[in-house]
Amino acid sequence: MAGRKTDMSYFAQTATKDSTEIAGCARTRPILFSGNMVLAVLRGEKSQNRRVITRRNSLSSIGWDRLDFTKPAYIDDSYNPPCAMVKIAGPEGTSHRVFSRYEVGDRLWVRETVATDGPWNIPECCTLWYPADGGERPTGYQTRSSIHMPRWASRITLEITEVRVERVQEISEDDARAEGCVLAEGYEALATTMFRDPYRAVFDDIWDSINAKRGYGWDTNPLVWALTFKLLELANKEKP
Repeated sequence: MAGRKTDMSYFAQTATKDSTEIAGCARTRPILFSGNMVLAVLRGEKSQNRRVITRRNSLSSIGWDRLDFTKPAYIDDSYNPPCAMVKIAGPEGTSHRVFSRYEVGDRLWVRETVATDGPWNIPECCTLWYPADGGERPTGYQTRSSIHMPRWASRITLEITEVRVERVQEISEDDARAEGCVLAEGYEALATTMFRDPYRAVFDDIWDSINAKRGYGWDTNPLVWALTFKLLELANKEKP
């Protein structure tokens, strides 16, 4: 985008044990999704995901422990992609740029709970069954936690099309729908009587169920990387 700065020195640090990069090719990295998130992607209802800004998904040229996320921070959108300006701990109160490890064009392979009828280390001998699809687990299949899913067992690959930085409470009603939020029958009318946007209200509840116990509840309004993506590949199963 014309007129916006790009600091590639930060992006040179992006290699992690879970990501791969080939010269001239997009990076690939895993992302954990719950069963409901997986179904929303398969139905074409989920095209966004918000991740709390942490050491693991961010880049900083100074030690992470020197950054104070309890102090007010702001967004610098003069860079491409935008970055978060976070206060450095100490009385001087200066701010430091924090960049996202996620970039437009990066590919995300989705980790989800899966069951197999064979050992992980022999892929050609395994048949996969995904609990997110519903139904009873086939006899003889062993369920594997999503965190342990290897790359070869992932059926969903996404491509990032936009990276933004924002406070979680800045999410719009349209963005909450793009997160895959679904309204239960009668919930829209109930939320309206409580002067709440219905999809944002659902997102608020889902957000707290995942992040409140980690200290990043809705009320703390943490900084997040807001990722927009498209479905790039669906393997091991036909798209419904």
